[in-house]
Amino acid sequence: MIHGIRLVNFGNHRDLRLEFNAMTALVGRNGAGKTTVLRGIRELARSLEPTPPPVDLLPPVEFTIPTSFIRSEETNFGLSISGTNDAASAWGYALEGNSIKKEGSRTVTKSWQLLEKSPPERLKSWVPSIGPEKFLSDTEISEKFAKTRAELVLTKSELSLGSNRDGIISLKQGKDDWINALLDHQYLHSVGQQLHKPSYTTESIPKITSQGGNLPSTIAYLMTSERELFDELSDSFRKLIPIVRQIRVRPALVMKSEKKIISVNRKEVSFDEEREFSGHELIFDLVSGKSIPAEVVSEGTLLSLALLTVFYTTHSPNLFLIDDTEQALHPQAQRDLIRHLKSLQSMRPNLQIILTTHSPYIIDEMNPEDVWVLDQDRQGETFAKRLSKHPDLERAKGVLTTGEFWSAEGEDWVQETNLVAATKA
Repeated sequence: MIHGIRLVNFGNHRDLRLEFNAMTALVGRNGAGKTTVLRGIRELARSLEPTPPPVDLLPPVEFTIPTSFIRSEETNFGLSISGTNDAASAWGYALEGNSIKKEGSRTVTKSWQLLEKSPPERLKSWVPSIGPEKFLSDTEISEKFAKTRAELVLTKSELSLGSNRDGIISLKQGKDDWINALLDHQYLHSVGQQLHKPSYTTESIPKITSQGGNLPSTIAYLMTSERELFDELSDSFRKLIPIVRQIRVRPALVMKSEKKIISVNRKEVSFDEEREFSGHELIFDLVSGKSIPAEVVSEGTLLSLALLTVFYTTHSPNLFLIDDTEQALHPQAQRDLIRHLKSLQSMRPNLQIILTTHSPYIIDEMNPEDVWVLDQDRQGETFAKRLSKHPDLERAKGVLTTGEFWSAEGEDWVQETNLVAATKA
């Protein structure tokens, strides 16, 4: 479970700290940086792919990140995140960037990864420090580990990093280790672009892409190999979208581009070759008719199916990042979706959902403590406050729903409370 994230000079976040609950919503004006928070989590996870980092992280390892994520006037930037593995341990992971530019990207240094053997309650709001002046040297890291009896978690093997650290820094094995806490996620954004399209994949267990690709192939896999999961998915989907009677797939031809290399005058030349494959396409039986192709079904219906499919796949992720959750969904369907996701969380305690939205109907189904309001000042810096910190919330309780209160108050109060705090300081 992720507890907090800090973004420094990343996107429009000069120094933003957020804490997450089991389900957390990010709201605010367009361009306030909601999506950037999700992408920050993605970049932290991407830095661990495709395999866990090498055993020796001292000196740090280089990693590249697109310059589009970095505040252009800054030379240093970073991301850090913390969370818990179980009831007995907490972890933190940080990336630091420098000013080296390499063709549209900047080099990022993997600074340190820390697992403290401390009660997670004490570290719930702890996020590693970011910034060159705050980063620890190798000696300081060793001293900190020696003092706190911490462990450095890198891979799933039990190994020691050397006798010079007296075995204090070691590798720990575990099904729910901190690396998997980041890698085990699903990110969905701009989903409507590909949901209706036929799909073909060579994966033994298909997975929906971040933009909704592979939905037909994933459904086909569940129908043939995980029938019980498919039946559960169908039941949930029909409750959410009552006009649907049945989900089906049928064969469809899919054009795919493949890289080919040929030799011309002893030089290798690559080119793209279009090939036709036998894939799958989605069709629906609705109350209005049978065998309705996905391309004429509403985007909201397809989005609901994609979201639920992620939860009912064989290896369903424990961390779910959803951008613009309300896409094309009727207000009642938005409420129903959040209620259903919460019911899934009650069955899966480790399931965490972080979403962005502009819809008060989605916020209606959440507590003010679970809603972060983001706003941007004239210099382009983002500030954030929990909706529960609004000074007038207590007076509105019992009169306005959470979504109504947010709609009425907007985002201006976020900066106003910051100015008041700064004045008092």
